[in-house]
Amino acid sequence: MGEKKETKARLLSAYSDHEKIIPEPLKLNQNTPVCPADTKEEWYHLLFNNISDSAFVNEWSDTTKLPDKFIDVNDTACEQLGYSRKELLQMSPSKIGIKFENTTNIADTTESLLKNKLAAWEGLFITKDGREIYVEVHTRLFFKNGKQFILSTVRDIGDRKRAEEALRKSEEKYHDLFENANDASFLADAEDNMIEVNNKALELHGYSREELIGMSMYDHICKENMPHFKDMLKKFKEAGGHSKFQVNTMAKDGRELVMEVSASAIMEGNKYIGARTIVRDITDRILAEKALRESEERYRDLVENSPNIIYSYSDKRGLIYNSSRLEDILGYSKQFILEKPYFWYECSHPEDQDIILKVVKDFSECKHYNIEYRIKDKQGKWHWFEDRSISICKENNEIIISGLATDITERKLMEQEIREMSIRDQLTELYNRRGFITLAEQQLKSAKRAKTRMTLLFLDSDGLKLINDTLGHEEGDKALFDTADILRQTFRESDIIARIGGDEFAVLAVDSTDINSTTITQRLQQNIDDFNAKKIKRYILSLSWGAAIYDPDSALSLDRLMSIADELMYNQKKSKQSIEDHNNC
Repeated sequence: MGEKKETKARLLSAYSDHEKIIPEPLKLNQNTPVCPADTKEEWYHLLFNNISDSAFVNEWSDTTKLPDKFIDVNDTACEQLGYSRKELLQMSPSKIGIKFENTTNIADTTESLLKNKLAAWEGLFITKDGREIYVEVHTRLFFKNGKQFILSTVRDIGDRKRAEEALRKSEEKYHDLFENANDASFLADAEDNMIEVNNKALELHGYSREELIGMSMYDHICKENMPHFKDMLKKFKEAGGHSKFQVNTMAKDGRELVMEVSASAIMEGNKYIGARTIVRDITDRILAEKALRESEERYRDLVENSPNIIYSYSDKRGLIYNSSRLEDILGYSKQFILEKPYFWYECSHPEDQDIILKVVKDFSECKHYNIEYRIKDKQGKWHWFEDRSISICKENNEIIISGLATDITERKLMEQEIREMSIRDQLTELYNRRGFITLAEQQLKSAKRAKTRMTLLFLDSDGLKLINDTLGHEEGDKALFDTADILRQTFRESDIIARIGGDEFAVLAVDSTDINSTTITQRLQQNIDDFNAKKIKRYILSLSWGAAIYDPDSALSLDRLMSIADELMYNQKKSKQSIEDHNNC
């Protein structure tokens, strides 16, 4: 507010100085002719048209006691409002569209003008293109040739208004965050007296705001902590910047509290002028950690016999304790692991190491975690673990986390099996339609990026209905399974093979750049012929198919590729009837 008043005072002073430049010609003081009339006119227009503020001269209406039409405007006014000088000289202030910020300013301005005083107000001007601009206006009445006129200077204060609004919102937001923060917050001056506190600080120490304001920080420090606190505070003031430390304080009711303090120095150049501190009550946590340490022996048997791996990890020394369950699961001896404190990370799956590194990085902030990752056992088998922190202890600049790791490998395998069931055909153990479309879409994206060709085959089992009708559905199911087995023999493990419904199959031959579709189908037909030649089943197998080539340059969709292959398969099927006749015999 002081700055605003100071700014306003400077502005008023500036306008007073401007008035001193032009007043004599305007007030028609006949006793002080300082230069010839034509020179004065030229000087007046030079000043009038080159000042950075807009300037307007209006006639004054004795009837309405309001400004009448403009009789002169400067170049800045034209530029500011977007009108030409000719347009403005045909208008009055009411035609511009003026909005007073405070309606009482209208009466105040009129009253000041009538008393021949400088009137100042803020409001909005409407430009020719409809924009609203914030302005600060200084207006004064003067006389010439027996008539009354008004000289107004107008300054665009849009930037200032926006800055003030941004500052107001920022202050409101800061104040709200400050007062409702979960941690106590204090603002102290250079003499370590508290000059601002939030609600949590009052709640934490049991004092009223009036009691805390003005108190010294030393009034809250426990006596046994005082030498350490003074030494720490001295170093903090000398170094500036940010500091985190722990200190024991005393509440109003005599309770001793353990505080975690985060302090930021407020500097003016190289001079310390105060500090902003955030204080968290960690009394309960410290007591719990102490109780945990005291009861460690009592619970050791329980820990060693737990089905989970219980461990302690130091941010300075790595793995410092693990229960015997780790040897049972992974095969490594406890001594071997303790001799290799970073073994856990070294044996983790490469895809999971970022997760573990993030947890280690967060140690300094004492953050708890619950993560899943894989570890390789002594035999080279991967085990899934769910790992969560139990307690975090910070002592002598060392953070020790106790955690519990559960082997969830069986659960993961079950989840994988359930996922597989949702995309697998139970009869043939091939992918189903859902699995085929999901995986094929992913492969198409990869092929487009890698600029590789693929072949999509759409296949139909010939004569399956006849097998079902004459030999029974059980034999029909066996025929479908044998067909699936032939497809597995024909194509690679990387290819996507699926039964997409009834007697229909689909295959996406991945990366078939160097293999043409004829080679693939010849190999397929050979495998079918080999199966039928054995004559071990009561039926013979026959497939009709169509093949569509995926070219990354044309990039056909999966639906389009399947449609093309389906149509080619249907054309082939129409020309094949002999197999069905054979089964009828």
